[in-house]
Amino acid sequence: RESKSEYAELIEFYCNIILCVKDSENQKYFFNVKDFFFLNNAKFDINEKRNIVNILTNYCLAKARSNDMNFRKILFELNEFSINKGFAAYNNGRINKTLYTQIISNGLILNKTEWVINFIKKYTPKLVKEHQKSMRALADGFVDFKLKKFEKVMLNLNKVEFIDYRDKIHVKNLTARTYFELGEFNLLLSHIDSSK
Repeated sequence: RESKSEYAELIEFYCNIILCVKDSENQKYFFNVKDFFFLNNAKFDINEKRNIVNILTNYCLAKARSNDMNFRKILFELNEFSINKGFAAYNNGRINKTLYTQIISNGLILNKTEWVINFIKKYTPKLVKEHQKSMRALADGFVDFKLKKFEKVMLNLNKVEFIDYRDKIHVKNLTARTYFELGEFNLLLSHIDSSK
């Protein structure tokens, strides 16, 4: 800054990214990165935008695991921002299935159920074609659980094909929670044993 470098802000930004990762307990670095990026995202190419969003997302998810609802709200804001700006989608406008699931899950935790339902309708067709039917069933299962339509949850989960290990974990988790809510404790205990 003292030398009046035109790159001073960007250098500070990248220093904040490093410090955000290195010293995650000091939240000021995260907020410096987020605030600068939200105001200046046009300065970055599409790949850099996605990398920055990934760093911010991972930070929020780490903080959200300790039940910090503020970071869940920031994650929701970040997801919305990425979608609206068009850099949540990758190859030929396709959206990544991990991001798709994360957006749905986080939105439901924040009670943004109507928003999530609209997201599912709009963005399921943007998944890879072979994943759409299965991921739609999983997404509907999440929504039905939130709406306490537990019988429908099980019907949807039966339609999910495991594309990768995450899908299996989501289905096992949601199945266990649904059995619990239905009071089906024998089925729950059997499900837990088979899941081991």
